[in-house]
Amino acid sequence: MALPSLALPGQLLGPANKYLPGPGTHMHDSQIYASISGPVTTTTSLQTNPPLLSITNPSSTPTLPTLNTPVLAQITRLTPRVAHCIILALSSPNTNDSATPTPCPHPFTAQIRREDIRATEKDKIRMEDCFRVGDLVRGVVISLGDTGGGGGYYVGTEGNWLGVVGAWWWDDGRKVRRLMVPVSWCEVLDGRSGGRERRKVARPF
Repeated sequence: MALPSLALPGQLLGPANKYLPGPGTHMHDSQIYASISGPVTTTTSLQTNPPLLSITNPSSTPTLPTLNTPVLAQITRLTPRVAHCIILALSSPNTNDSATPTPCPHPFTAQIRREDIRATEKDKIRMEDCFRVGDLVRGVVISLGDTGGGGGYYVGTEGNWLGVVGAWWWDDGRKVRRLMVPVSWCEVLDGRSGGRERRKVARPF
């Protein structure tokens, strides 16, 4: 398993038998997870063998989402018409899906309305078939919204390259969650149990 260059809170980084948990990380069930957003670094020395994993918050000036800004958001709550989320990372406006996002200094409140999920058959959309709480979603800011009133930014996922980029299967028996893999544009799979769930999957997942 290769280390990611950029981590988000809760993301699995690697096993504790290969790395030591450093600042910005924590250990659970012999696995090391990210505690904060930021670049992942490894430090190797005679005192840190195996390597020490750390995550540092960027020290640059805070960046605010603007129109057409690609964002990485995490779903926090679902209603029949709205997926509430927090924006965790930003890319430069009008960049493509290969651009590496920059972690936000703090989360921004946002929402994805049912009519902004996809471009076709909007009246047939079921929110629970598109997102689940905890999902990581790639979207684009389509309106600055009511940022002062608690509603936050409006994010859309109508493009083929937009949608869920991280979905997890909760294993009740093991009390762990596992990253699911895409099997189509509308479905993800847990490789261990064979369980499937519907999503609005981003390309090229």
